[in-house]
Amino acid sequence: MDVIEKSVGKEGSNSKGDVRVVQLLLNDWLGGEHKTLLKVDGIAGPKTEAAILAFQKAKTKVVDGRIDPQGPTIKALAALHLKALLSGIEPWVYTDLQIAGTPIFHESAVNESLDSYWKALRRG
Repeated sequence: MDVIEKSVGKEGSNSKGDVRVVQLLLNDWLGGEHKTLLKVDGIAGPKTEAAILAFQKAKTKVVDGRIDPQGPTIKALAALHLKALLSGIEPWVYTDLQIAGTPIFHESAVNESLDSYWKALRRG
């Protein structure tokens, strides 16, 4: 499951769709911190880059101003977003829930659905 296809931020590819997803995810965090939200325009300008750095300083051990696919920053942003979507319940809680002996959260099904979700966000 790739949330973004290429890097976003400092010296990144900064494709419009990937930047848009990053801006949406950063806004989840910014809103929770009661900070000014980014304009979701797909442009990796100075405000987006500053938000990336601020998030990295607050939440990750890597502070380079760039978000890479499968990197720690996108993973942290995606986890925060999914937590918000699940109304504050951590996604891994569902792995133990079952209906008639069948897990209601199956990783492959969720990954397939999430892959479609991230692609839809990139398309706008």
